[in-house]
Amino acid sequence: MALLKTEEAYNAAMQRIEELLKIVTDETPTSDSRYLELDFLSDLVEEYENIHSKRINPVSRHTNKSVLSVPSV
Repeated sequence: MALLKTEEAYNAAMQRIEELLKIVTDETPTSDSRYLELDFLSDLVEEYENIHSKRINPVSRHTNKSVLSVPSV
């Protein structure tokens, strides 16, 4: 699969997703090119975010501290 390699590519993909979300509906056939593009870009963005985002637990209401998640092995 292709990967988004830069933040600029990520931002462009996010902008295009926003445009497509205005066009693609629940009634759009899954064979429609805009549906396919949205699906493809969504996968690319998800992969980019998985690679580049830190996984942080929500901030505690009482302590105002966040705790890094440690993946279980």
